Amino acid sequence: MLKLKNWVKGLCLFCVAVLFVACVSTEKHDPNFLGDFPVQDLGKIMGATVRRVKRTLKPAELSFTFNPRSNIVSVHHKFLGENVWINLSEENRTVFINAIHQYLSEYKEKKLGEGNNRKKGYFGKTPIYMKWGLFAAARAGKPTLRFEYELIKPKGRPYFIVGATTTKSFQGGANSPAIRIALSPAKCQDMLVLLKQKNLQKLVDDLQKEYEEFDMKEGFEEDEEFEVMKEIENSSTESDDSIDEDEADAEFNID
Repeated sequence: MLKLKNWVKGLCLFCVAVLFVACVSTEKHDPNFLGDFPVQDLGKIMGATVRRVKRTLKPAELSFTFNPRSNIVSVHHKFLGENVWINLSEENRTVFINAIHQYLSEYKEKKLGEGNNRKKGYFGKTPIYMKWGLFAAARAGKPTLRFEYELIKPKGRPYFIVGATTTKSFQGGANSPAIRIALSPAKCQDMLVLLKQKNLQKLVDDLQKEYEEFDMKEGFEEDEEFEVMKEIENSSTESDDSIDEDEADAEFNID
């Protein structure tokens, strides 16, 4: 009986050790963990939303943040008074980027006519994680983000559309607002810069380099460095926005 108890005890200790090693290994080799740095502000793009009835545009500011710990880019905008955060994984961004490339190619070749106007998912689609709320991210859900184009009045220009229908929230209650963001070819080019994984990785590499800086600087001047630090403070790129870790040649203005 004593030998059996010792054997069971040893087996339990072995299982605990295996689980511990597995957890450590998973954390260490998580492909989405790029660096242990705070959420970074990537900047803003002045896009638009499409009015449902008139099919005309309303200016909308899109704010972008990036979480190096989860490799998630979050896009924030307001629609009908509600805050919306769209979380884009690397896989989501790849679909997004491919859709933009196809849109820009067909725009250059003047193929964006009435035939496929407002055809749902014409350039592709991808399931995403989204949060929304009047004042904060009170609810969350997983809608499907669609990429298409629409000929917008009054000039009939073909805008790239990022759309999603309403979806149920995990918490129940109010559904998510429907999304219909419009981007011109020029804004799509700006979007590519913010979504490209190579650029995000460079941002993390620069943060790591800054973190590891150790040796004294040659020609250091205290007064000069104070001015530099004030400039850095005034243009700080660190963001306080939180992100859920589970989870073309032509340039024309928006009318």
